[in-house]
Amino acid sequence: METTAEATTSYERELSMWAETHLHRVYIPNLIVSIFALSLNILVIQYYFAQRRKFVPSLYLTIASSDVLTTVILFVHSSLLEFMPKSTSEQYYKELYSEPIAVIVLLALAGVTNRLSVFTNMVLAVSRTIQITRPFFQLNKKAIYTSLVVFTLIVTLISLADVISFIETTSKSSLYAWADFASSFPVVGAQLSRLFTDTSDESKLQAGFLSLFIFFVIPVIIVVVCMVVQIYRLRKPTEIQRSSEKQNHVTMTILILTAVFFLCNITTIGCLVFFFVVQARNIDIELDTFFTMVAIAFYTMPLLNAALSPTILIWRSAGMQAGILRSVTCHK
Repeated sequence: METTAEATTSYERELSMWAETHLHRVYIPNLIVSIFALSLNILVIQYYFAQRRKFVPSLYLTIASSDVLTTVILFVHSSLLEFMPKSTSEQYYKELYSEPIAVIVLLALAGVTNRLSVFTNMVLAVSRTIQITRPFFQLNKKAIYTSLVVFTLIVTLISLADVISFIETTSKSSLYAWADFASSFPVVGAQLSRLFTDTSDESKLQAGFLSLFIFFVIPVIIVVVCMVVQIYRLRKPTEIQRSSEKQNHVTMTILILTAVFFLCNITTIGCLVFFFVVQARNIDIELDTFFTMVAIAFYTMPLLNAALSPTILIWRSAGMQAGILRSVTCHK
């Protein structure tokens, strides 16, 4: 019968062999996407920065800034995984995970910035829906900005508690701390919520799903519902609305942005559900499948959303195209 030490050594050996043969296949595409995401969001920030005192531009500025931070963090993390010297498996992983806490904190930070981006998208969708359905209603902008700050603080504190909880409770080798953390803590609050449940697999699964529902599912549902309401009202002719051509353009832009947001986030949710079920049910899966799902949930989807959203904004806005062109060519 295989002992715990032997099982750990076997897992570490399998992980090392997989990394040297497959790691580049998973992370190189994400490195490429991150370069595009970073470049496009910087252009969006540059365009909206002059309008930062206006409400809608300030929200787009917040989304773009959050996406930049997420992209930079994931770019550094991916680069660390891919480009560190691999002279031997043992030496590579010893160097890579010599500071496992830093690796874990890096993932937690990416989770915070990504959740802020999603939350701001939700706030923008709700605000825009109110403005479309009730054009004479005055939004409380101070309360909206306060909600962004409070949400960021709450998610940051919960993520910090998650990291501390994970570090205190884990007893496994730091060699594969990142792999453990990715599977044990895929959602803000999931690790912390398990402290308030019993140790059964079913309770852990329920705790994970609760965190997943609060921080991932609810924002997606709200954004989709807002899209439906906005499109319905914009397609309905009224005396105070703009021309039909303008309505169609705005409607299509909303539809495209929401579709990208929905597809990227629903894919991430699917991967996270997969993580929770695999962990709670103790399902054996191939390492290649595990890391592919990790890459999709934590890297590909956030980066893809961060790259596609500014692309759509620039593509659908002639004013933004002209503004960016002027800034790039230094013309005023």
